[in-house]
Amino acid sequence: MDSGSLRFNRRLGLFGGVAMILALAVSCGRKSSVSRSPASIGARELDPALKSGPLKNVLCDAISGKNPGTLVGCYPFDGNSGDGSNSGNHGIVHGSVEFIKMGNGAVADFKGGYLRLPMHPAYPSENAPRTIAMWIYTEKESWKMDRHTIFHSGGFLEGARKTFAIDMHQAPQLQISIWDDDFFFDPKINLSGWFHLTTVYDPEARKIRTYVNGSFAGTKDDVRTLETMSGDYFIGSSKDGQMPFLGKMDDVLIFKKSMTDSEIRELYRIKAQQPGS
Repeated sequence: MDSGSLRFNRRLGLFGGVAMILALAVSCGRKSSVSRSPASIGARELDPALKSGPLKNVLCDAISGKNPGTLVGCYPFDGNSGDGSNSGNHGIVHGSVEFIKMGNGAVADFKGGYLRLPMHPAYPSENAPRTIAMWIYTEKESWKMDRHTIFHSGGFLEGARKTFAIDMHQAPQLQISIWDDDFFFDPKINLSGWFHLTTVYDPEARKIRTYVNGSFAGTKDDVRTLETMSGDYFIGSSKDGQMPFLGKMDDVLIFKKSMTDSEIRELYRIKAQQPGS
C-alpha cells in the first residue's frame, strides 16, 4: 500500500470513530508481588504502590549497566507500569490493561486499554537516534491494518515524519509508521505467540532497522529527516488511546541511541527466554 492510501485509511478510521471504552476500575492497593491473582488499574490512574523515582528491577539494572546513560525507559510490567530506568517515568494506565502472572513473572495484557508515558526530556524526539525493544504476544485479532498500534511517539495526523510508531498490519506484516513512505516488513513469526522485536532509527545512516528474536529482519534506506514531535509516549495504542493493541507485552525498553547489531544480540541474550517460560 502506498503512503497516500495509508493516510486515507487512517483518516477514515479516525473520523469514522475508534470506539474506546475506558474501564473505571478501583485500584486494589496492590503490593509489588505478582503472585496474586490478576488485577487491572482504573482509567487514568497511576498505581499508588509506585513511589517516585526509578523502579528497582534486576533486569533494568542489568541493561542499564551495559548501556550507561542511554536507557531512558524500562517497563518490566512486574505487576505494575513502573519505569526501572533512571528516568523513573512511570506509565499511567488508561482503560483495561491487566498485569497478569505468567510463569515466574508477569506481563501486561492489553484488552482495549493502553499506557501513557508522560513527556520526558530524555525521550528521543525530532531527528534523534532511538531504539525501541519489547516482547510482544500476538493473537488472531491483533493483525488488522490501521487498527492496532504497539508503540507510538510524536503527533497523529500532524504531517509527514512527525510520527514514529510501530503498528500491526495485515498478517504477516508489521509496519514502522513515520507517515512518509512507511516501512512494512514480514517478521516471519507465528501469527499467534511471543516474539522479541527491536526497532532502530539511525539518523546518520538514514536507516530504520528491525530485528526479530535478536536477528536482523529488514531495513528501510534513505529515510528523510524525522521531525518526531515531543510529547507523551504510548504503549499499546496510538496517540491518546486511538487504535488500541490487542495482545500482551513485556519488557518494553526505550534507548536514546541507535543500537548496533552486536548490542541487539547482547540485549536479546540477556532476556532470550520468552515471557512465561
